[in-house]
Amino acid sequence: MRFRDGLIAARSHIVFILALLASTALIIQLDRWEIDVPEAPMVQLTPGIPDSRHGPLSEEDLQAAAVAWRYFETQTRPDTGLADMVGGFPVATLWTAGSQAMATLAAERLEIVAPDEAERRLAALLDGLSRMPLFDGKLPNRFHDTRNLSPVDRDGQKTVRRDLGWSAVDLGRLLTALEAVRRSHPALAPRIEALLSGWTLGAAVAERRLQAAVLDRDGEVELHQEGRLGFEQVAAKGFALLGFDVSNAQSLAGKLAWRAVGGVEVPVDSRLARAGTRTHAVSEPWLYDGIEYGWDRTAQELAWRVYRAQEARAGELAAEPLPAGAPAVSRLATSGEGPVDRAPWFAQMPVTAEGADWPVLGGDAGGAESLRTVSTKAAFGWDALLGTPYTARLREAVAPAADAAAGWRAGLYTADGRLNGALSLETNALILEAMAFRARGPLLKSWMRQAAVTAAR
Repeated sequence: MRFRDGLIAARSHIVFILALLASTALIIQLDRWEIDVPEAPMVQLTPGIPDSRHGPLSEEDLQAAAVAWRYFETQTRPDTGLADMVGGFPVATLWTAGSQAMATLAAERLEIVAPDEAERRLAALLDGLSRMPLFDGKLPNRFHDTRNLSPVDRDGQKTVRRDLGWSAVDLGRLLTALEAVRRSHPALAPRIEALLSGWTLGAAVAERRLQAAVLDRDGEVELHQEGRLGFEQVAAKGFALLGFDVSNAQSLAGKLAWRAVGGVEVPVDSRLARAGTRTHAVSEPWLYDGIEYGWDRTAQELAWRVYRAQEARAGELAAEPLPAGAPAVSRLATSGEGPVDRAPWFAQMPVTAEGADWPVLGGDAGGAESLRTVSTKAAFGWDALLGTPYTARLREAVAPAADAAAGWRAGLYTADGRLNGALSLETNALILEAMAFRARGPLLKSWMRQAAVTAAR
């Protein structure tokens, strides 16, 4: 048999081997994020950090996920396929679109939604994304109306200037989700490729960093580095999945500093805050990184310290006398960001931010202690990843935030124990992802492994 004939006869085996090698290489890439991050500063590792446990979900877990999916059933716009970022507030970002896609995949994994229904929803989302107007002809804007896809400002108002531009961090989040969709639903791969080929993805990367665009006061496009510790690194992974060199964004060198908060050395960003960008330490980026990619050892350490500061803060509060009439949740502490059900409608609750410990940052209104919330999102995320007695207390505390008709509410105010009734996409998406993680482990890794097995067949 001639060599050429032998190749032809063996072509099916060759295709099998190449597919297996490609899939295996991608899995190895996901398992080696820490190795690939250049010039990572030495981080003293804490022994005995709890490991995540995976396996069959309890009825309580399954019910929590079902309630979370209710948000997407009620808040997804049929004309665009996009879900509102806050219940009844018709605005989406590329970040929330990515979370919507990940939530849909998680719901499919949990058998809350059938595969054909998940694919239909994902196809509608891709169609909506493909019809978004592009800023400067390159990338979607920061905010879009979920009803008609037009660019809007952060308040949902039509705009010709305010908030126009793109966010590289939001785009990185979406790229992670699109890769997960492509691996889970190969039939949608051509749509994803067509979508991304119409965007100038390289415009969001410069000097191996993430680059955002805004329209300045003179109507000129201004480009600047985007992302702070945690969010920057997890967003960069989305670009890395597509082969972009974002090593400066992934690196911790020149960014990682420490601040002692309640006896815990918490990771903080050493770079000065830029106007509109806060160097704050919150839970979210560490939750997404652990649930979706799986922490490498450095990320696990940084995440553990952000969590441990919250647990330590709760211990400090518990040691103080409980004032008459104060609710039990006033002795709990979580860190995060999200909507609140009264003005200014959004609040951040960092462990530390720009030299202040445990502030509440209420939009443009400044500090607003009355907005402090025991976060539903943080409770579910940390409990899935760490499963400590304190995270179990948090899960129990936020149980009243479940709304079977609408989804999970944001949490409970610590000042009076009243429900923070804000309803958001991110809260419900993270709960779905947390339950899928609890069942099978990091979402990206398990989806990639499943794709490798499928390719091998």
